[in-house]
Amino acid sequence: MITSEKMRFYWEYFRTLCKRFDNTRGYIDHSLNEYNQLKYGDVCSWEFQQILILTAVEFENMTKQLCELIATDEKPFNSEKANIMDISERILSEFPKIGDTCITTCYENIYPLKNWKIAMGDDNKEKIEGLDWWKAYNELKHRTYAKFSNASLGNCINALASLMVIELYLMKKVDNTTELSHNRPCDYFSEEYSGYTLCTGEGALLPDFISD
Repeated sequence: MITSEKMRFYWEYFRTLCKRFDNTRGYIDHSLNEYNQLKYGDVCSWEFQQILILTAVEFENMTKQLCELIATDEKPFNSEKANIMDISERILSEFPKIGDTCITTCYENIYPLKNWKIAMGDDNKEKIEGLDWWKAYNELKHRTYAKFSNASLGNCINALASLMVIELYLMKKVDNTTELSHNRPCDYFSEEYSGYTLCTGEGALLPDFISD
């Protein structure tokens, strides 16, 4: 089971990924065009490939950690056998508002998990939607040469932002606060859920932790 000490370890690793990604602004413009879209979102590189793969692996790890944390005797969770469908079912049922979580960059506000859902495909089988970067990662992993274009700036941004949401939810479940993100901010991304204010003593609440 994840502890506060482990959470700090995982958060520091996430910060190293963000720092590595932030460094790419030295050779490619990350800003938006007049249509509020990334100017060079489709640009791909070896560096983006490595960042995307590392982020996707950590996303799977962290989502499994979250699933284990919310598991019960009635609804156990087996991380060793779980796939992205099992992960999606558990997290989306437990945290139906997770898609409302906003992550901010210097250029835009992102809701990386807004469209994450389980839908029925044309073959009458369930499929995952709203994680386009995850699909891009899987294609890249199995067909690196043919799908190298998936190693793009845009996919990296969405992957890292998605991972940050999961990290914040884990923090809240483990420590009942996201103070760690406030005290140890990462490069490139920020969020509104950890900054302290004089009035409340904390930032905004994560969507699934707002009391009705």
